[in-house]
Amino acid sequence: KEAKRTLSSLTKAIQDQSGEEFGYVVGEGFDPHIRNGYIYRLNSARMRSTRSLHGLILPKLQPIGPNEKHLRDPLVIALEFELRSEHQNMAIVLVLVNFHLKSKHQGYQDPSGTDFELTRMQAAESIREAVLSEIEKMKGQNKSILMPVMLGDRNNHENSPTAAIMRGELVLDNFHRGGPCRLDADEELDCRSEVS
Repeated sequence: KEAKRTLSSLTKAIQDQSGEEFGYVVGEGFDPHIRNGYIYRLNSARMRSTRSLHGLILPKLQPIGPNEKHLRDPLVIALEFELRSEHQNMAIVLVLVNFHLKSKHQGYQDPSGTDFELTRMQAAESIREAVLSEIEKMKGQNKSILMPVMLGDRNNHENSPTAAIMRGELVLDNFHRGGPCRLDADEELDCRSEVS
């Protein structure tokens, strides 16, 4: 409720200052203080879909491990923008995901011993799958150009396993026992050359 009130108030302030009309969407979540959301200009974009990853159980690397969920639920939306020229009309659909992954804070409490990198990797796989699912649903609906956009805080650097999974360079299965990838002692990516 508080997040919706805050975003509604912020949206109204933007409208009052700009003279434009804006819409907003707020995701769900378990965290009582943090939500992911968007504000968008109504005369520029049309909301095609929204999907909260609230309550979604993350894919697991270890089948006997606990079922984990996103700590701060990602929010996936699709915004359509019309492009018009004298020769043709075309739509671009941006499939946006807003996320905030688990930090390294209190990493000593992580049973995997990875400062929660394993949790972030599992969340990254879930987020990537959700974005690809949204794109797949929209393919063929019209002559749109579909573009994924990842927005948020990975709580790790761009060369981390989490980032590689989000970019689609790796999948969680690459890290199964005997697989081509592992985390080294510093929670850095260590892959043999046969990863494709």
